[in-house]
Amino acid sequence: MGRQLYFWSVARLGESPLAAHLANLALFMAILALLFELVRRLAGVRPALLGASFVALHYAADVPVRWASGSQDLIAVAAALGALRLLQSGRGAWASAALVPGLLAKETVVMT
Repeated sequence: MGRQLYFWSVARLGESPLAAHLANLALFMAILALLFELVRRLAGVRPALLGASFVALHYAADVPVRWASGSQDLIAVAAALGALRLLQSGRGAWASAALVPGLLAKETVVMT
């Protein structure tokens, strides 16, 4: 999946490192939104805000965003969180489908 995202962004935006970093930043923002929503439904707004803020500001979280090759990790996490969110709302079949891009991006998503 990371390779497909790379070629899609090159076709649309050209061979610019900025395009890869913007795609990674967009994925990271989606991860934060999914994490916030997941925790909010389980524990409320305050813990969700605390959790999303912790992940956003953690020193290790920026590595996949800064490295253009980090898109595989970001796709995997976004797909896993999306699948968990769908599972949380009772949509098991859609959750399975949402997990597929994560599995294609990084095999460790199987642990989800």
